Amino acid sequence: MKIFDNPGAPNPARIRIVLAEKGLDSQIEFVKVDLISAEHKSLRIRRGNDETLSADEIVSRMIIRPVNPKAILAGLRRTGLLESAPGGLFRIAIHGCERLAALDAPLLDLHRQQLAQLSALEMEELNRLLVKARQRPAN
Repeated sequence: MKIFDNPGAPNPARIRIVLAEKGLDSQIEFVKVDLISAEHKSLRIRRGNDETLSADEIVSRMIIRPVNPKAILAGLRRTGLLESAPGGLFRIAIHGCERLAALDAPLLDLHRQQLAQLSALEMEELNRLLVKARQRPAN
């Protein structure tokens, strides 16, 4: 069995403790993924868009906005996950698409497990709230 986790996060730590108490930790393969990172979210936003986007536009589409988005985008560019475009814009690189593709199935499975108990009406409400959370507050 595989568990996709981030070792520093509180829930995976609890899971590891329970598995260790039961003597099952040696039977589990832990695969480190950081599904909550701003880098992952930046790449997902870029993949869903064929156009180039500015740093501000990428951040505006995040629910949890990073403190220093330009540094995150610069790091993604240095690692070949994002490419710069004229006018200070960004587009996802082929390597970035490949990195996301490796996370798609585990992330989809996780979402299905976490949201399985929700009705269609509850899913609509969740989606409405997530859209609202991404909107910038009026000044």
